[in-house]
Amino acid sequence: MATRAASNPWLIDKAPIDEITGARLPSKEQVLLRYYHHHREMGKTASGSRKAVVEQVLPFWSRAGIPTTTVIHAGTKLSKLVKAYNDLKKNKNKDRPKHRMDEEIFKGDLQEIFDLAHSSPPRGRREGRG
Repeated sequence: MATRAASNPWLIDKAPIDEITGARLPSKEQVLLRYYHHHREMGKTASGSRKAVVEQVLPFWSRAGIPTTTVIHAGTKLSKLVKAYNDLKKNKNKDRPKHRMDEEIFKGDLQEIFDLAHSSPPRGRREGRG
């Protein structure tokens, strides 16, 4: 059995979460922690973990009344977030200023919302038209 510190994802220093809660739209950090809960602790595949997390995040956007992207595109966005994390993790033992700066930027970005908003406005509501 791994210790709690050993089960924490590198760079985030928080344990994977069982559930995304709260009234706010989920942050990238919450989504990444939830992904690792499904992938590491529940033993799901990467694609199964992505699907489960996206299905848990989309209702937050629905309750906020914000049109969202498709499930496939949301999964792709989560894949990119996980890839960015894994790419940083590969260089964690290299002592170069660029790697440290990239890590700090990534840590700062984790507090931003995991944006699943649809990229174009709904039909009939285009900006500039009245």
